[in-house]
Amino acid sequence: MIARTHGQVATPTTMGKELANFSYRLYTKLGHIRTIGISGKVGGATGSLQSFRVYDNSIDWVTHVEKFISELPFNLKYHKFCTQIEPHDYIVDISGSVHHLNSI
Repeated sequence: MIARTHGQVATPTTMGKELANFSYRLYTKLGHIRTIGISGKVGGATGSLQSFRVYDNSIDWVTHVEKFISELPFNLKYHKFCTQIEPHDYIVDISGSVHHLNSI
């Protein structure tokens, strides 16, 4: 079939090549979405682990909490630095990637 570029007739192409182009782009973007990690926060009221340290200051809470989150069955990534809430940056990344996927 005849392809077009900038609204002008161009070189011949095939339907298979055009479908392969979209397929590759979709596959690549879905692969990126699969790599986005969901964060987990355990850091007390302000994210500084202070309430944990009041309980027992002899424990390395950062290591302990990181191990706890990594052993959960949800494949979460420990968000070490946060405030009262986990900042949800991963949601922005997923949403942006879905938006990009829809534009393909």
